[in-house]
Amino acid sequence: MHSIAITIDQKRIFGKYISRSSTLNLLVLVVIVFICIGFLPNFVLGQDNATAKLIEGAKKEGKMVFYSSLNIEDNNGLLKKFEEKYPFIKTELNRLSADRLLIRFQSEARAKKHAADVLLNGGARTYITKKEGLLMKYVSPESKFYGPGFKDPDGYWTDAYLNAHVLVYNTRMLKAQEVPRSHADLLQPQWKGKFAMVSKAYEWFLKYLKVTGEEQGLQFFKRLAQQKPEFRIGSSQVADLVAAGEHPIGINTYSTNVEDLKTRSAPVEWVPLDPVIATLHPIAVSAQAPHPNAAKLFVDYVLSKEGMTLLRSFKRIPSRLDVEPAVSRLTKGIKFYASEPELAEEFDKYARTFQNIFEVR
Repeated sequence: MHSIAITIDQKRIFGKYISRSSTLNLLVLVVIVFICIGFLPNFVLGQDNATAKLIEGAKKEGKMVFYSSLNIEDNNGLLKKFEEKYPFIKTELNRLSADRLLIRFQSEARAKKHAADVLLNGGARTYITKKEGLLMKYVSPESKFYGPGFKDPDGYWTDAYLNAHVLVYNTRMLKAQEVPRSHADLLQPQWKGKFAMVSKAYEWFLKYLKVTGEEQGLQFFKRLAQQKPEFRIGSSQVADLVAAGEHPIGINTYSTNVEDLKTRSAPVEWVPLDPVIATLHPIAVSAQAPHPNAAKLFVDYVLSKEGMTLLRSFKRIPSRLDVEPAVSRLTKGIKFYASEPELAEEFDKYARTFQNIFEVR
């Protein structure tokens, strides 16, 4: 299985520049431009007609139910702006953690009680719902602004944002030059019992093994377990504990969590340790959406430049190519290894491996 690696240079639509052009090449370019201009009105008209049909259908439906693992504030922010744009659609939110959301959606599908219109969840959980036939194929017109690996090749989902797994440290407890700069640095004696990590970081663990090679990766994690990390439930809790001074460092936390703490004057900073694993959060339409037109309009809105700019204001890292995060450092110069949703096929096996190595459940 190949790895998807992106850099900030790939987070642009037009990243190449012509330094030398022959007259012939220039003429060919001009011809291509005029041909594209000739087709553009029809393309835009077709897109406008499709949106108009969705709006007409959504007016009759009048409602859209959103199942999401995003936090309450971000969900409400998206829904508020969507309702302002389409005041004839009333929205309803069902916010649950990633695993609980998957279980709820699966249970409702088995019971044939279809309530969800749109789902936004982690990449692995989205893959499972697709595999079980619970998603509707819908290629949003906005999907062209998303790169390979950030949209389903079969057309069932497009990624909304990514989380980058990094090291967080307390700036009052450590000077910048004292902080580990690689995963190997974490194995040094002075860090034994001195750091926290997420207790169910299975996706990060699995992707790390895929990037480094399983034999080398497992050797690293077995040595890391000997360093006696303290485990916490989630990324934000690890970051909060480091900010509170309970640990000088924490690992596999999200860079956006740290940036959020910094806006509240918390004494924290983060360091990207190569390989920087990024996990996806796709958005998709339910296969049995009660309000399919409103659902597609909402997906289009979230994936649009307007929607991604709003998501950026929530300190997220948008996956859309032409929308950079509000804090440029979140992506600048960093090579991300995006975790493919299909890794879900191997989750159970590697979750047990993780639990056995770290003796944690």
